[in-house]
Amino acid sequence: MNKLWQNHPVIAIIGLSKNAGKTTTMNAFIASTSERVALTSIGLDGEDYDQITALPKPQVMVRKGMIIATALDTLSKTDIEYKQLELLPWMTALGQIVIIEVQSNGKVLLAGPATSKALTQTLKVLKKYCVKIIVDGAFNRKTLAYLEQFDGIVLAVGASHHMHMHQTLNDAETIINQLQFTASHVFTRKPAYSMIAIAPKKTHVSDVKNINRWTEWISKTPQIKHCYIRGAFTETWVKNIVKHRIQNLEFILDDATKLLIDHKHHQYMKTLNHQFTVIKPVKLILITLNPYSIYGTPYDSTLFLTTAKKQFNLPVIDVYKGGVIYE
Repeated sequence: MNKLWQNHPVIAIIGLSKNAGKTTTMNAFIASTSERVALTSIGLDGEDYDQITALPKPQVMVRKGMIIATALDTLSKTDIEYKQLELLPWMTALGQIVIIEVQSNGKVLLAGPATSKALTQTLKVLKKYCVKIIVDGAFNRKTLAYLEQFDGIVLAVGASHHMHMHQTLNDAETIINQLQFTASHVFTRKPAYSMIAIAPKKTHVSDVKNINRWTEWISKTPQIKHCYIRGAFTETWVKNIVKHRIQNLEFILDDATKLLIDHKHHQYMKTLNHQFTVIKPVKLILITLNPYSIYGTPYDSTLFLTTAKKQFNLPVIDVYKGGVIYE
């Protein structure tokens, strides 16, 4: 894992679902280097018990010399000694964001900045103290709203997502493919219009996103090859595309979070030879696996790893077993 630090000094860890193994992944990254590391979180993490299931959670383990950005009130719940370095003017539900230096080994509760502006400034401060930074993201992929802040993203995939391993892997494959959408060559910035359809000799634009109007454009101008859709691209769009047998388009989205379709609807789009590109691409660098489930039905760890290795086109590692990253 330490090799990933070389080109990706600021790494965000997100989960396919709740209890996917994000904290265990964070601890594995921390253990992979002897260098000074900084930590923060988008939202609350590192609590003793899961706020939904009330089951025990892994703790964020820290060591002397590390730098932490967290909400001031969380420090009353920590068992470490620390030195306060800076108090930042960013408020959370648990108080202002404070920068501390860890003075003893132990565990911490992370509750970092909640807005893009606050995260930007917090990371800027952390970079004064550390080259390597880990951001613990929200399990609902809220982290991806702050894509431009990160040099690399790690996706944690765990058995708590679904009782059947193949369903978890298929859902993960959908998200992985989505997070690997390439950058659009048509637009490098978010357009002013809500819908745009581009043909070689004609361009349609609209201030309103309306699927019926878009379908009319396609029927009147069959040469259309590129379509920008602002905001969410949902299964309603896919059903409309399938209904009218529309084929061979490039759909340009703002970023990967805007595609809200499941594995089945992804396959429909693939069959009709559509592709997606994004204005803000994601740098997905690693998949981590957690074969254990909080619901008591673990996967076979060897089968989970070997199947994921075949199914995904990225490095994969079992963070419980550790070892090398599988290419």
